[in-house]
Amino acid sequence: MVALSAAVIAGAAGLVVDEGLIYSANNRLQAAVDAAALAGSLELPFDMDLSKGIVRNAADASLQ
Repeated sequence: MVALSAAVIAGAAGLVVDEGLIYSANNRLQAAVDAAALAGSLELPFDMDLSKGIVRNAADASLQ
């Protein structure tokens, strides 16, 4: 009975750790997308092609 309980607790702990890693990765990606969108929006009224490049560069920089 103790072995079964230990296995269940270990499995639950593993799920909690995995969920925490997913949550952290999601927040990091959302911050990168937000930064890229903001960087592109600052140049949008001036040059559409330039703003696309700025968005790509900002996204690349945020993800590294």
